[in-house]
Amino acid sequence: MRASSPTSRFVEAARKDEAILLKALGRKPAARETEQDIAFRVFEKAKSKQQATENEEAERLFGRVMRLAKRSGELYCEAHFEKAVAISRQRQHMRAAKEFSDTALACPMPSLRIRSLFAQPSPSKQQIDAPKLFRFSSK
Repeated sequence: MRASSPTSRFVEAARKDEAILLKALGRKPAARETEQDIAFRVFEKAKSKQQATENEEAERLFGRVMRLAKRSGELYCEAHFEKAVAISRQRQHMRAAKEFSDTALACPMPSLRIRSLFAQPSPSKQQIDAPKLFRFSSK
């Protein structure tokens, strides 16, 4: 008598089903997209919406990219900056100023920090100490 796991019959059934599927399709089933792949696809869609001046839709899509992408990663930071640009193009400058300053503070990329500081509307209530922002940029 051989001891076996109670789930081993399900594993064997899954292997048989996979073999049948492989035989029918002639290839393995397509792999699912990762969150990063989905985030890149949504980012491209949002950029096209922004170029077509559909800024409200672009803002929503950039927010989705920010949720999908790795926090403080390059895609996250670009999406955060582009979301601020979309808000600015909707003429909601106080909201845009907050987004630009959040981008400058949260993202480790110096080039994006500079772009955020320059794109920020001048009469913003939240002032950023720019030299302090670049002191710890070698992370």
